[in-house]
Amino acid sequence: MKENMSLAELNFQCFNAVFNLIMRNIGNSPSCVAVIKTECAYPVMVGKLQQQAAITAGRSQNSKLLAKTNGLLTHYQKPAPSVKVYSERVWGLKISKKLMFDAENYALQALMEMALNIPVAKLYSDYVLDYYSNGEIKYRKVAPISCVNLFRHPPLSDWNIISLHQAQTMFPQMLKGLPNDLKAWKDTKVLMDKDARQLFFTFDERSDIYLPFNCVLHGNRIRYQGNFKLSGNLHSVFASFAKAVRNGNYDRLSDDLRTFEQVYYENGEPKSKKIRLLVGFADLPYQKALDMVCDADLAQLRQAAARGVQTFSLTANGELLDSQKVRTSRLFNSATEGEQIILAPQEVYESWGQEFSPQFLQTLGVKRKYEYLPGNNFLLNIAALPQKSIAASKQNSAELQRLLTLPSIGIKTVDGVDVVQLGQDIVAGKLTIAEACKKYNKLAALVEDMVETQYSCESAHYSTPERHSRLTGAYSGRVYSDRVIG
Repeated sequence: MKENMSLAELNFQCFNAVFNLIMRNIGNSPSCVAVIKTECAYPVMVGKLQQQAAITAGRSQNSKLLAKTNGLLTHYQKPAPSVKVYSERVWGLKISKKLMFDAENYALQALMEMALNIPVAKLYSDYVLDYYSNGEIKYRKVAPISCVNLFRHPPLSDWNIISLHQAQTMFPQMLKGLPNDLKAWKDTKVLMDKDARQLFFTFDERSDIYLPFNCVLHGNRIRYQGNFKLSGNLHSVFASFAKAVRNGNYDRLSDDLRTFEQVYYENGEPKSKKIRLLVGFADLPYQKALDMVCDADLAQLRQAAARGVQTFSLTANGELLDSQKVRTSRLFNSATEGEQIILAPQEVYESWGQEFSPQFLQTLGVKRKYEYLPGNNFLLNIAALPQKSIAASKQNSAELQRLLTLPSIGIKTVDGVDVVQLGQDIVAGKLTIAEACKKYNKLAALVEDMVETQYSCESAHYSTPERHSRLTGAYSGRVYSDRVIG
């Protein structure tokens, strides 16, 4: 390994070394897809649940739980339409044509944190897991998505961008197996390290979507017209919860140990919802519910039955729940405000928490056929030449766009400076907006306040402690710190 290696090069080489080791361990599969298992766990509640289950294992028998639910499983398992309780994508790490899935750590949020240190990586998903109220987990193929980190400053700008023809001339042996359809792309560019020893192909794909990972992880508003879900790894959540119940700790679990947060984006707006795990039964007929309901909720149960309600959701302790908030109920209404609930017998959580089937893991490991497109968007995003990087930052800078709109809302002079002329000077390259904000404090405060209420700055450089959300550092918000793969 050479000296004076950049952080980007180091991460790239380290990932390749790990990936090649994995590939050797699975027999040099021609599919270039690895499926591994680690002990990683997300969300955080998984570790806390595991600790709680271990500390008091076997000391409690969940007497209330067992006394109330005796015989109800027979009803619950009768043939009935099962309810799809939750769906989550399975995400993997993709570098060029190499794809790696971790069966224990496949959430988009967790992989975004990892990919911050690997600028050439994409996050790829083409399968969804569906959890059903009868304990089944089904997987299905969906349209692929490959998430690309939208960089504010290209991290590999010290690498060289060369044509595909140049790459073939300089590295004939390396490229002798290049597919014919790629040879026809005359304008395709290739990335070469500054020592001219290594090539990296960065082809655009039809499935690419560009997201500022850093901003997404901090929950900021972004420019993206679409929906995606960050939360995942529910398999680990259900397995840990089931273990705690099995070991007799259900009554000991606090609400925070029963609850996970569903984090998602809708058209650039960050949103979240709390989802609580409870043991019990959804959609019980009245007579079964009457046998199970606690004294405090008996009158409420009878009143609901008098209004024509035919099925009810009750916890194992007899608490009557609003079925519109219960995701396992056929009466569930996703538009209902407040916390949502997953209510199921212990056996269902046990089933959801079982290890993924060999068939599913084998399916994840099949060879993919990627749909490449002519273009260099991905390459310019991670390794644009300095002049291109400057041009791109001018075009996409949230701060510059705010500055240019100040005159339209009546702010034409700030700190005695003509705002229109200042904007023209920045666009012309006479100074940067960072320099302008540093020179004129009032302008900096005004611009940053507007950016904070509109959009965050999109994706600070992955390896530098730049300001997150705000540009100059003069008006402190949050600071982005380095993330290193552990």
